[in-house]
Amino acid sequence: MLLRIPNEYMTCNITNVQIYGNVSSWSGSYTLLHGFIYISRAEWGRVDKIKLGFAFLLMAGGIAGFYYLRDSAMVIRVISVLLGFVLAAVTIWFTTQGREFYAFSRESSEETKKVIWPSRKETVQTTGIVFAFVVVMAIFLWLVDASLMLAMKYLMGQGD
Repeated sequence: MLLRIPNEYMTCNITNVQIYGNVSSWSGSYTLLHGFIYISRAEWGRVDKIKLGFAFLLMAGGIAGFYYLRDSAMVIRVISVLLGFVLAAVTIWFTTQGREFYAFSRESSEETKKVIWPSRKETVQTTGIVFAFVVVMAIFLWLVDASLMLAMKYLMGQGD
Protein backbone atom coordinates (compact mmCIF):
# COMPACT_ATOMS: atom_id res chain seq x y z
CA MET A 1 0.00 0.00 0.00
CA LEU A 2 1.48 3.36 -0.95
CA LEU A 3 0.58 6.64 0.73
CA ARG A 4 1.59 10.04 -0.63
CA ILE A 5 3.43 12.17 1.92
CA PRO A 6 4.49 15.75 1.10
CA ASN A 7 8.26 16.27 0.93
CA GLU A 8 8.45 18.28 4.17
CA TYR A 9 7.15 15.24 6.07
CA MET A 10 9.62 12.75 4.59
CA THR A 11 10.99 11.12 7.68
CA CYS A 12 11.54 7.52 8.55
CA ASN A 13 9.81 7.68 11.92
CA ILE A 14 6.15 8.45 11.55
CA THR A 15 3.69 8.61 14.42
CA ASN A 16 0.47 9.59 12.62
CA VAL A 17 -0.30 8.44 9.09
CA GLN A 18 -3.31 9.85 7.26
CA ILE A 19 -5.14 7.12 5.34
CA TYR A 20 -8.34 7.90 3.43
CA GLY A 21 -8.95 10.94 5.63
CA ASN A 22 -8.51 8.98 8.87
CA VAL A 23 -5.51 9.49 11.10
CA SER A 24 -4.13 6.25 12.43
CA SER A 25 -1.69 6.33 15.31
CA TRP A 26 0.79 3.82 13.94
CA SER A 27 4.34 4.43 14.89
CA GLY A 28 7.43 2.83 13.52
CA SER A 29 9.82 2.95 10.63
CA TYR A 30 8.46 2.80 7.12
CA THR A 31 10.23 2.53 3.80
CA LEU A 32 10.22 5.73 1.77
CA LEU A 33 10.02 5.34 -1.99
CA HIS A 34 9.91 8.48 -4.17
CA GLY A 35 7.90 10.48 -1.64
CA PHE A 36 5.58 7.59 -0.83
CA ILE A 37 5.45 5.58 2.35
CA TYR A 38 5.31 1.86 1.80
CA ILE A 39 3.28 0.11 4.47
CA SER A 40 3.78 -3.62 4.44
CA ARG A 41 0.99 -6.01 3.46
CA ALA A 42 1.40 -7.69 6.82
CA GLU A 43 0.48 -4.46 8.63
CA TRP A 44 -2.50 -3.85 6.35
CA GLY A 45 -3.43 -7.50 6.80
CA ARG A 46 -3.70 -7.01 10.56
CA VAL A 47 -5.99 -4.01 10.12
CA ASP A 48 -8.10 -5.90 7.58
CA LYS A 49 -8.45 -8.86 9.93
CA ILE A 50 -9.80 -6.53 12.61
CA LYS A 51 -12.27 -5.03 10.13
CA LEU A 52 -13.38 -8.50 8.97
CA GLY A 53 -13.83 -9.60 12.58
CA PHE A 54 -15.92 -6.51 13.24
CA ALA A 55 -18.01 -7.27 10.14
CA PHE A 56 -18.59 -10.79 11.44
CA LEU A 57 -19.72 -9.35 14.77
CA LEU A 58 -22.14 -7.02 12.94
CA MET A 59 -23.65 -9.97 11.08
CA ALA A 60 -23.90 -11.98 14.31
CA GLY A 61 -25.48 -8.95 16.00
CA GLY A 62 -28.10 -8.70 13.27
CA ILE A 63 -28.96 -12.37 13.66
CA ALA A 64 -28.97 -12.06 17.46
CA GLY A 65 -31.31 -9.08 17.10
CA PHE A 66 -33.69 -11.28 15.13
CA TYR A 67 -33.99 -13.66 18.09
CA TYR A 68 -33.84 -10.91 20.75
CA LEU A 69 -36.81 -9.15 19.13
CA ARG A 70 -38.92 -12.32 19.04
CA ASP A 71 -41.94 -10.49 20.47
CA SER A 72 -41.74 -7.74 17.82
CA ALA A 73 -43.28 -7.73 14.37
CA MET A 74 -41.55 -9.91 11.77
CA VAL A 75 -40.74 -6.80 9.73
CA ILE A 76 -38.67 -5.37 12.59
CA ARG A 77 -36.87 -8.68 13.06
CA VAL A 78 -36.00 -8.92 9.35
CA ILE A 79 -34.83 -5.28 9.33
CA SER A 80 -32.51 -6.18 12.22
CA VAL A 81 -30.88 -8.94 10.16
CA LEU A 82 -30.69 -6.79 7.03
CA LEU A 83 -29.17 -3.89 8.97
CA GLY A 84 -26.50 -6.19 10.40
CA PHE A 85 -25.63 -7.55 6.96
CA VAL A 86 -25.62 -4.11 5.30
CA LEU A 87 -23.34 -2.68 7.99
CA ALA A 88 -21.07 -5.71 7.64
CA ALA A 89 -20.95 -5.23 3.86
CA VAL A 90 -20.01 -1.56 4.31
CA THR A 91 -17.28 -2.57 6.75
CA ILE A 92 -15.95 -5.23 4.39
CA TRP A 93 -15.92 -2.65 1.57
CA PHE A 94 -13.09 -0.84 3.38
CA THR A 95 -10.84 -3.91 3.48
CA THR A 96 -8.37 -5.00 0.82
CA GLN A 97 -10.34 -8.19 0.26
CA GLY A 98 -13.56 -6.21 -0.14
CA ARG A 99 -12.04 -3.91 -2.75
CA GLU A 100 -10.55 -6.86 -4.62
CA PHE A 101 -13.92 -8.64 -4.58
CA TYR A 102 -15.63 -5.52 -5.94
CA ALA A 103 -13.03 -5.20 -8.71
CA PHE A 104 -13.44 -8.89 -9.57
CA SER A 105 -17.24 -8.50 -9.67
CA ARG A 106 -17.00 -5.46 -11.92
CA GLU A 107 -14.58 -7.22 -14.29
CA SER A 108 -16.82 -10.31 -14.37
CA SER A 109 -19.80 -8.15 -15.26
CA GLU A 110 -17.83 -6.56 -18.09
CA GLU A 111 -16.82 -10.00 -19.38
CA THR A 112 -20.42 -11.22 -19.47
CA LYS A 113 -21.27 -8.25 -21.68
CA LYS A 114 -18.70 -9.53 -24.20
CA VAL A 115 -20.35 -12.95 -24.47
CA ILE A 116 -22.29 -13.63 -27.64
CA TRP A 117 -25.51 -15.15 -26.34
CA PRO A 118 -27.42 -17.68 -28.49
CA SER A 119 -30.56 -16.59 -30.31
CA ARG A 120 -33.99 -17.80 -29.24
CA LYS A 121 -34.06 -20.28 -32.13
CA GLU A 122 -30.69 -21.78 -31.16
CA THR A 123 -31.78 -22.02 -27.52
CA VAL A 124 -35.03 -23.83 -28.41
CA GLN A 125 -33.19 -26.25 -30.73
CA THR A 126 -30.55 -27.04 -28.13
CA THR A 127 -33.18 -27.56 -25.44
CA GLY A 128 -35.10 -29.93 -27.74
CA ILE A 129 -31.97 -31.96 -28.44
CA VAL A 130 -31.24 -32.24 -24.70
CA PHE A 131 -34.80 -33.39 -23.92
CA ALA A 132 -34.71 -35.95 -26.74
CA PHE A 133 -31.38 -37.29 -25.48
CA VAL A 134 -32.75 -37.56 -21.93
CA VAL A 135 -35.77 -39.56 -23.16
CA VAL A 136 -33.61 -41.91 -25.26
CA MET A 137 -31.19 -42.42 -22.36
CA ALA A 138 -34.07 -43.09 -19.93
CA ILE A 139 -35.52 -45.74 -22.26
CA PHE A 140 -32.08 -47.33 -22.72
CA LEU A 141 -31.44 -47.48 -18.98
CA TRP A 142 -34.93 -48.91 -18.38
CA LEU A 143 -34.25 -51.66 -20.93
CA VAL A 144 -30.86 -52.48 -19.38
CA ASP A 145 -32.41 -52.56 -15.89
CA ALA A 146 -35.32 -54.76 -16.99
CA SER A 147 -33.03 -57.21 -18.81
CA LEU A 148 -30.65 -57.46 -15.85
CA MET A 149 -33.59 -58.03 -13.51
CA LEU A 150 -34.94 -60.76 -15.79
CA ALA A 151 -31.47 -62.37 -16.02
CA MET A 152 -31.14 -62.36 -12.23
CA LYS A 153 -34.55 -64.01 -11.84
CA TYR A 154 -33.55 -66.83 -14.22
CA LEU A 155 -30.17 -67.28 -12.51
CA MET A 156 -31.82 -67.52 -9.08
CA GLY A 157 -34.46 -69.95 -10.34
CA GLN A 158 -37.42 -67.62 -9.90
CA GLY A 159 -38.09 -67.29 -13.64
CA ASP A 160 -41.22 -68.64 -15.34
